[in-house]
Amino acid sequence: MKQRISALFLCVFYILTLFMMTACSDDRGSGAGYLFSYTLVRNPKSLDPQLAEDVSSKTVIGNLFAGLYRLDKTGNVTPDVASDCTVSSDGRIYTITLRQNSYWRARNDDEDAEPIAVTAHDFVFAFRRMFNPEIRSPYGAQFSCLEHAEEILSGTASYETLGVRAVSDYEIEFTLAYPNANFLSLLATTAAMPCSSAFFDSTKGRYGLDEDSVCSNGAFYLTKWFYDAYGKDNVIYLKRSSENSKHETVYPSNLVFYIAKDEAEAAANFSAEKTDCLVTTNASYSADSAYSVTAAPSQTLGLIFSPDSVYGQNAALRKALSLGLKRSDYQSELTEDVQSACAPVPPAVSLLGKGYRELVAENSFKTEDEAAAKEAYQQALESLGTSSVDSAQILVPAGLTDYTVLHTITRRWSLLFGISVGIEEVTAAEYASRLESGNYTIALYALSADQCSVPAVLNEFLQTPELALSDSSSAELAALLDETRSLENLNDSIELYRKAEQIILADHSFLPLFYKNVYLVTRPQNEDIRLEPFSGQVYFQNAKFFEE
Repeated sequence: MKQRISALFLCVFYILTLFMMTACSDDRGSGAGYLFSYTLVRNPKSLDPQLAEDVSSKTVIGNLFAGLYRLDKTGNVTPDVASDCTVSSDGRIYTITLRQNSYWRARNDDEDAEPIAVTAHDFVFAFRRMFNPEIRSPYGAQFSCLEHAEEILSGTASYETLGVRAVSDYEIEFTLAYPNANFLSLLATTAAMPCSSAFFDSTKGRYGLDEDSVCSNGAFYLTKWFYDAYGKDNVIYLKRSSENSKHETVYPSNLVFYIAKDEAEAAANFSAEKTDCLVTTNASYSADSAYSVTAAPSQTLGLIFSPDSVYGQNAALRKALSLGLKRSDYQSELTEDVQSACAPVPPAVSLLGKGYRELVAENSFKTEDEAAAKEAYQQALESLGTSSVDSAQILVPAGLTDYTVLHTITRRWSLLFGISVGIEEVTAAEYASRLESGNYTIALYALSADQCSVPAVLNEFLQTPELALSDSSSAELAALLDETRSLENLNDSIELYRKAEQIILADHSFLPLFYKNVYLVTRPQNEDIRLEPFSGQVYFQNAKFFEE
């Protein structure tokens, strides 16, 4: 009991100290010097960039670390620690020069000590850690384009042979096994962030797991990480890195990350004005003038089928439902939260500085054909040896969007085929459980990815069990994506991506219906908080607060 009281006292004392510091700091007229707060849904599993996979971990890491590159607010790759890059004529060797003013900072560092600069050796160490079998990083396959990567992953070569080396303290060379037009985008992910070998060794296996085992080179550094699985006062504190702010202004003085058990608690914190922003799929905030709302159509809502159901097992039946859709029937019923979808990749994905859907128009796919739909349905009945198909329910998670339009879709199927399909709305927890167990017939699925890239979205069909295609379609898709990875020019990937989407549509295992918005909700006095809508990371380096 005494230990619990002491921890609570420490947290209260600490946050009061931060607020006092904030009140006395910086020019408020510039929007700088404010203490921003945000709620993480669940405790970060690790603040090790080479290991972290959950959104909470990546959000904190994104504010702690700086990689060679990062994504800007439009989703384009821009330099971060990198200052220059040259690529060999064959597209296989990337030589990157680092700026010499990125510095490491840990909680217990002496404020008066000479700062330690981030070097090329720190990036080399991070990449070798990624491929070290003892680390068990989940990101090795993502960087399989690096020379010797595939041999290392198969266990036939040492991770020290990986195609990355420090040419000098501030120059790093990546050698690829084959050209990869997406390589710089990969360098903008959290997995590609640096790691100080000296600090890593000093943590003795605790790296990234507590407040004393994190050393970062970004806008902020970690000062407190308090988490009690049975308590309510769980919190992470970050403080502005004064050295790194000299290169690019870090506007907030501090960040507070509250740790909640679920999305409902995060929303309650925001409503109570305990936090400054909220990431949500709930469209209702858009109608409230008290908030500023930024929407990103980063999800594609589509129907999937349980492999144990007659729908999952009968391709002709799925084809009938797919071709029987008539999107013009429900276009007028759509709210601002969603827009009609005919293809898998959502509009928020960018390519070559443009929205991908601008480059590959949806009308290039033929997705509706009433006559073909009826013919496919008759084929399904013949193969099943029956005159009708049993009724079904579409499983949907409560609160994701307005499901009224689904009834228009199911009425059309009833008219075309005589199939009775209802809507079953369940809690988010029950939805996730039933999806995992396969206890559903049809479900509305939110397709997205953890990166703003076309291959990241398309790879979901090869990596996510619920999105599994037929064996032949999976093989075709994998071959096309392998081909895109070896291209030297991204322009050449556009037609291959279009073909990949066509393979998915022709399989009829995922029927795209709507592009769905994800929202960043703030208050009018807050500006320049940035959401990466695919990874779910929220960035605060440029966040500003202006008094009303």
